[in-house]
Amino acid sequence: MAGEFALVGMLGYVALGALWFAITPWARDPVLDLLRIAPAQRALAGTLFMLGPVAFACMGLSMVTVTALQGWGRFDLANAVTISSVVVQVAGALHAIRHGGGLIGVITYAILGTIVATLVGLLMLRIGAPGFAWGTWAGARSRIREVVTYGGPLQIGNVLAVAHQQVDKVMLSRYVALVWVAPYELGLRASTVMGSLPNIMLTALISEASALHAVGDHAGLRAAHDRAARWVMTFTAMLAAALVVGSPRLLAAWLGDVPPGSDLAVVGLSIAMVLAMATGVVAALARAFGRTRYEAEYSALAFVLHVALGLWLVPRHGLVGALVATLVANVVAVAWYLWRFARLTGWRMRTLLAPSWPPLAVLGLVAVAGRLLVARLPEAHGLIGWLWVAIAAGVPALLVLALLSVVGFVTPDEWRALLRRRAAAR
Repeated sequence: MAGEFALVGMLGYVALGALWFAITPWARDPVLDLLRIAPAQRALAGTLFMLGPVAFACMGLSMVTVTALQGWGRFDLANAVTISSVVVQVAGALHAIRHGGGLIGVITYAILGTIVATLVGLLMLRIGAPGFAWGTWAGARSRIREVVTYGGPLQIGNVLAVAHQQVDKVMLSRYVALVWVAPYELGLRASTVMGSLPNIMLTALISEASALHAVGDHAGLRAAHDRAARWVMTFTAMLAAALVVGSPRLLAAWLGDVPPGSDLAVVGLSIAMVLAMATGVVAALARAFGRTRYEAEYSALAFVLHVALGLWLVPRHGLVGALVATLVANVVAVAWYLWRFARLTGWRMRTLLAPSWPPLAVLGLVAVAGRLLVARLPEAHGLIGWLWVAIAAGVPALLVLALLSVVGFVTPDEWRALLRRRAAAR
């Protein structure tokens, strides 16, 4: 059965990628005109536009193998698949930049990384998931209705979530200037990486919550929510503190010549990502309950509100307007999602918000104090500059964890339980 669902996923990504690729020749020029791409960069932008559906399909194939391994309980092997892609992409990007491959070279290696990840994933399924077998064509066709019913809203939500993240780049290039897209992209990349790490913790929660929901264990679901939300928000606050406080040092060590507005974009989008993570555990539980449409509705609300605010704020306030639009859209959408879930479960809003307030308060305190202190650190370049990055990012992260432990948000019993689970896993 699992193989039949996985085969539907594989075929679905290939079909969607092919459809997208077929549309790109007609959509390319209108999109480039909308973004006001200068003639000097038009050929490069057109090539990248054509590579988009290829990257999408290849990434989707690798994600199917990752999801299949996670469903089989092999999160270790799923992480190995993801790491293989990252290694190829990072090494390839460095090689492309060093040898004059430019942006095309970087994107090519990014696609190659997903292809390698797919091959590694197929190998991991063969040797690490005994009993897993790819389904037949007939079996896959019989699962399409189930996949569309459950996964369709998730895919719609994912598309809208990506549009929510990317729409400001369109508005900045259209209503302000193309040069402001670069700092926004830097902030988006940094905050996306930060947000992806806590999301890894949520994967295992879906299977556990599904089992609890199936037997009607409401007390177990409540306990799972409280425990998971505390850890997820603690980890999120730690990463955000590291990025928000260490951003000036990171950008200086990484880029040398930092584009104006980059630090502001990193800080603003990191805060927006932290706010969005307040729905992380709730979204995992909603998936376990089969209420995937909530996620599509949440993403649609965030996107529509973001566009409306962006059309008003971006032409007037540029990058600041884009960040404000993102933050406000996230706050409203998060509040709506939590309210929707509270009505489904009968839980109080206070219950759903309780795991977020302490980490957010501690993050705010550490971020403000940390930014003031980091500004006093001496300037440095090279290896010393990266040493200051480690200090400027690591100390705030550890301080957030220490403060949350001191106030009892993360209890000694939970620490001991976590360490026992880690020792047992070894």
